[in-house]
Amino acid sequence: TQAIYAATIIPGTTLLSNTIWTKANSPYLLTGDLTVDSGVSLIIDPGVTVLFLANSDSTSSGNYNQDSELIINGNLVARGTSTERITFASSSASPAAGDWGEIRLNGMGVNFEYVDIKHANRGINAQNQANGDTLRIANSRFTLNNNALYHNTQSTGAQVVVRDNTFTNTTNTVIESNSGRTNYDPQWQVIDNTATGFGSYNYGLYLSRAGNLEITGNSFTTTTQATGGFYLEGYGTRSVISGNTVSVGTSSNSCCYAGINYGGNNDNEALTLTGNQVTGGDYGLQVNVPNNATTTISNNSV
Repeated sequence: TQAIYAATIIPGTTLLSNTIWTKANSPYLLTGDLTVDSGVSLIIDPGVTVLFLANSDSTSSGNYNQDSELIINGNLVARGTSTERITFASSSASPAAGDWGEIRLNGMGVNFEYVDIKHANRGINAQNQANGDTLRIANSRFTLNNNALYHNTQSTGAQVVVRDNTFTNTTNTVIESNSGRTNYDPQWQVIDNTATGFGSYNYGLYLSRAGNLEITGNSFTTTTQATGGFYLEGYGTRSVISGNTVSVGTSSNSCCYAGINYGGNNDNEALTLTGNQVTGGDYGLQVNVPNNATTTISNNSV
């Protein structure tokens, strides 16, 4: 059963000129993949709701050929306010994770603020950020998604800032980054976020081949068995993992997830791992760094 109501219906198409979605014309219903062309801007005003026709894609294309996607090859502005949030959600009257595809960012930085993303396969899928670009997600809420944020970049100068967000009932990994090569090392700040509930055989926060890391003040909790809190690979010169609360399940065979699992890959690295509270997991803290790295590991409760 689907709740089909919309002031503006958007079929699968490509935007070739700058476009503004206004609160007066909201909600918008996407029935197929909408692509914002290179050099074109889509501006979404505060208070706008964007619905994706559940489990449907009139274009039968994209990463999810049975689910509609918003694909950004140009520019996206999505900054709500504390009183007028921007919402991306399923059209279904009984929504579920995976009802629609993703917001895919191809090669740019975007500032998401006061945005609610619900019922997606991947809420935000950021690909190939350019050198100097920043992806910033703040004061936003992610609910009932298969993955909240997936990131794959090919630039050492890219930065990702995830701050003051809530993540609820994520089927798989909450935040995942796979740059895939040692010279692709985006810088990450994950600060003051709350994640509740994520899936078995996954970590809540999984950052592979990252650059400098600042992971502070977060709370990641789940009761699901066979889960880990943070899996972090630092290829930069500075990693700070401090003041986090991690509570996860354990595996039935006592293998192989840690509350916080950190692997360093730079002889000149300085690692600070302090003031974290970890419960559950097959291991509390698991740390592997080069012999010449400088480490400060203190005041952690495991």
